[in-house]
This record gives sequence, C-alpha cells and structure tokens, in this order.
Amino acid sequence: MQLGMLKHLLGRLSVFLKQHKRFEAFNNIWLSVPAYLEMAQLRRTYEEVSSWQGKEIKIMSRFLVAVLHCALRAPSASLQDVFKQAIECSRALVEFYFYSEYNSHDE
Repeated sequence: MQLGMLKHLLGRLSVFLKQHKRFEAFNNIWLSVPAYLEMAQLRRTYEEVSSWQGKEIKIMSRFLVAVLHCALRAPSASLQDVFKQAIECSRALVEFYFYSEYNSHDE
C-alpha cells in the first residue's frame, strides 16, 4: 500500500502542484512541519527526496493532507472546486491507507 498507492499519490500531487504554480508554497510549508514523535525536523524539500522509504512515507502520510490544504488555500474563484476535489481525493486515499493498516475490520 505504501509504496504503491501513496507513492502514486505523491507523484500526481507533484504534477498537480506544479501545474497550478503551488509547488513552491507546498515545499515551504513542508519544511515548516515541526518535529514530532518518530519524525525529525524535515531538512529537504519534498522534491529533493529522490527515493521514499516505507517508514518515511508512513510518517509523511500523517501530515500530507494538512500541508496540501495550506498550499492550496486562497484559490481564485475558477480553481476553488478543483482545489477542493484535490484535497478531498488526497484525504480519502490517505484515510483508506490508514484503515487498511488495521488488523481487523468490522462491517
């Protein structure tokens, strides 16, 4: 799941953010994420990470949607729906990933 779905999401987000000229804002917010729990302070921008390890993706998935939401704030009227859909889609995929890690599932 990590190296498949989340890595694909990261690739699509990168293209999306560059297309809408929000990638620099994303990187700046990315670097401002404080250290917590098992994660040290980030020292490289998102695009400077050449290969993601499983543990890095797992930790990053905890704050990815928040960083994306901040990077996409204050859109023009014509981009509001597109940005909202990107955030909702990313949130849904990350949420599915978290649910899939449970040992058991009920109805």
